[in-house]
Amino acid sequence: MGDGDELGVDLALARLARPVTGVYPARLPSTSDDPLGERAILAGFGTLVEGDTGSADSSNERRVGGENIIDRSVAKVSKAGVPESQRGGLLGVDFDSSQNQHNNLRSGINIDLLGSGDSQATPLSLEASTAVGDSGGPAFVRTQGAWRVHGVVSYGTTDSSYGDVTVYTRLASHADWLQAAIA
Repeated sequence: MGDGDELGVDLALARLARPVTGVYPARLPSTSDDPLGERAILAGFGTLVEGDTGSADSSNERRVGGENIIDRSVAKVSKAGVPESQRGGLLGVDFDSSQNQHNNLRSGINIDLLGSGDSQATPLSLEASTAVGDSGGPAFVRTQGAWRVHGVVSYGTTDSSYGDVTVYTRLASHADWLQAAIA
């Protein structure tokens, strides 16, 4: 029917046999919580990539965190022939360069099932993207007075150099299922 990544259903939960102590779970968004246009904190354990050259360091000796703006938010993707019950939501960010020359989610540009929208080419001071190995990593956004995990990395469109678009599974689109599963 389609790729779970592009359909916004790239998501899994694990039930632990015993409680983990000393660690508190991140908050989840509600179904109506939309982070579009908000600053997100991204974290990853994957390959480090230099944005200008695409030069990669897969030694994973350092972990990375950074920020980006949620440029696209799709509550429910639209794809012909795929039942609504098999479609979720997506979030998208693009990796802007310090030269303001990369803006792959600008007006008029559609990437996969992220739909239309707009974004600015001006990067944040700690602008980051994701890379190979970051799948499942969080996008934390402060909404409703608290930091929440709004997305988990599903895929990127290029080699993680400037201009790359990172696509997240939108957790608010699965809020009811998540709450039922963890109750």
